[in-house]
Amino acid sequence: EEDDICSRCGSEVEVEMMKMSKSKNNVVRPAELVEEHGADTARLFILRASHPEKELDWSREGVRASREMLERIERLYEENSDLIVDGEPEPESFRDSLTATQIQRIVERTTRHIDDYEFNLAINEVDRLLSMLFRYVQEGAQPEIFSHGYRKLVKMIAPFAPHIADEIWNRFDSGFLYES
Repeated sequence: EEDDICSRCGSEVEVEMMKMSKSKNNVVRPAELVEEHGADTARLFILRASHPEKELDWSREGVRASREMLERIERLYEENSDLIVDGEPEPESFRDSLTATQIQRIVERTTRHIDDYEFNLAINEVDRLLSMLFRYVQEGAQPEIFSHGYRKLVKMIAPFAPHIADEIWNRFDSGFLYES
């Protein structure tokens, strides 16, 4: 299909872009998403892709981005499990204090978005915290602040990806995630 010409038959190929619609019979069923990508990726994609009051715009890129986000959450733990410690965060520098403040603000915004059923915006905030924690580690993280931020990250992703959140939580805490 080079230059809009079919390589098999030689005729011109017409490409038409359209939204998913039951009437057009081009709907991807959630069960198919779960089977192919896993329940957490499917949930995260569906909730991240649009506001609950709007139609879902299906895209492979959106599913891939959701899967990558979950993989990054796991990788952040795997690469930095030695930084997970108990104890209250007590900033030792201005950067640590700024990071602790940013974590708290992201938690507040995420909570507000969840309360307002703006799940796509809440997930964006979780992704913002994830990126911030990766940068914080690269710059040299204080273990107590990183631990605090990572625990908040896992708790905030739990409503959207409960299986992976519980699995990760059990790697560093013996209690139940939903009781913490």
